[in-house]
Amino acid sequence: MSMKCPHCGKVIPNCRVASRIGRRRLNINSQTICETLSEQKNVKKAAYLLNCSVGYIYKVLKPLKLNPSKIARGEIKKWS
Repeated sequence: MSMKCPHCGKVIPNCRVASRIGRRRLNINSQTICETLSEQKNVKKAAYLLNCSVGYIYKVLKPLKLNPSKIARGEIKKWS
């Protein structure tokens, strides 16, 4: 796939940049998130250790109907 440079107008052949626009996916599974939450007892600390955002943790666990703060406090023990 060729791409046109927005600055000089030159055509760049076989450009691979266009296929990787945006951030790469983190692909952290829910099991790892839940284990880290139960160990750290804090959503912010778990996000820091997993190198993701607090919002990402909530986004992954929301479809599973799990509340990250309840997992961190120990109110939910089984998440699998």
